[in-house]
Amino acid sequence: MSKHLERGNKLWESHRMFLPEHKQALTKKKKEQQVVDPPLLDEDKMEQLNWLLLQSITYGYPITITYFTMYGPEKFIGKITKIHQYEKWLQIVNDDDTLILEFKNVLDCELMEEW
Repeated sequence: MSKHLERGNKLWESHRMFLPEHKQALTKKKKEQQVVDPPLLDEDKMEQLNWLLLQSITYGYPITITYFTMYGPEKFIGKITKIHQYEKWLQIVNDDDTLILEFKNVLDCELMEEW
């Protein structure tokens, strides 16, 4: 073997590529491995959340909801358009998106006077 080819891995160092698709796949895989369980809320907190949700739908106030996803908490701002008590979900709508959320995934709420 000639001397210029005996450089260890230096021959291929400049040929390494990392495609955006590969990076997204690796990031997704890491997030899947870090799955988080939802926290249990005490009775007082659940009562407070219930009151805030009812105030929001009754008076049409926009609301900021912090909810649980399998990768951690996320926030959504919108108006509650529907609450289904028997199936235990609510629907929140803003200008761009609609979110249907189960009651058990709601972590926190905050009423907003204006949007």
